[in-house]
Amino acid sequence: MNLLFSLYFGGLKAFGVLASYLLAPFDYDPSIMSILAVFPVISGFIGTILLGVYLKKYKHYKLLISIVCTGTSIFFATLYFAIQSKNINYVCIYCLLIGFFMVPGNPLMYEFATEITYPIGESLTIGVLIASG
Repeated sequence: MNLLFSLYFGGLKAFGVLASYLLAPFDYDPSIMSILAVFPVISGFIGTILLGVYLKKYKHYKLLISIVCTGTSIFFATLYFAIQSKNINYVCIYCLLIGFFMVPGNPLMYEFATEITYPIGESLTIGVLIASG
């Protein structure tokens, strides 16, 4: 769990830092780049609410983590092709999907880690996860 969280959280931080550098070689306008940086936040907020409601009702932690990690991996692996197409609508859709799958992963993994280490306090469990990421 710790290794998965470290890779996932590191990928989220790296995407936030490197997004403008990924788009720069393809001559995207800086205003477009800033708009594309906001899309994952918006869709991630929506995804977090939807997955949170589902998780609270059904408690399918492993299923949701698998879906979130698979979706994030697929859209990251194919993001380059979307950027290379220079079709702004296509890139916007990809940024929305990356945010929808990537942002809810962190609270989902926090919750699952606290569930599987129940007798241990939540603050210690989450502290170890954050320290490793």
